Amino acid sequence: MKKIKYTLLVVLLLTLTACTESEPTHLTNVSGLISDLSFELTDENNNIVTAKDYLGYTVALFFGFTNCPEICPTTMHQLSKILKEIDPSGSSISVLFVSVDP
Repeated sequence: MKKIKYTLLVVLLLTLTACTESEPTHLTNVSGLISDLSFELTDENNNIVTAKDYLGYTVALFFGFTNCPEICPTTMHQLSKILKEIDPSGSSISVLFVSVDP
C-alpha cells in the first residue's frame, strides 16, 4: 500500500509540473523525508530491474506514455531543466521512464 501511495505522489507531482507555467525552480532537500523506494520493473530487454539495482544513486521515476504528443515531452523538458540545476554534469541522478501504455 505504501508503494502505491508513493507512486501516486510522484505521478501527482509530475502532473502538476506539466500543468504549471514556467516559474523559477525552488530546490528543496527531501532526503530523509521519503522512505526508501521499492519496485520491480521489466526493462526494454525483458530484464527485471529492482530498486536494489540503484542503491546509492538518486533516482527519479517518470511515468508517461511512449506516444504522448504534448504533456510528456513538456514534462520531460521541465524535468531536464531541474536536473541540470541540481547536477550540471548529469551524473548523480538517474531518471527511469515507466511506460503506462495500455
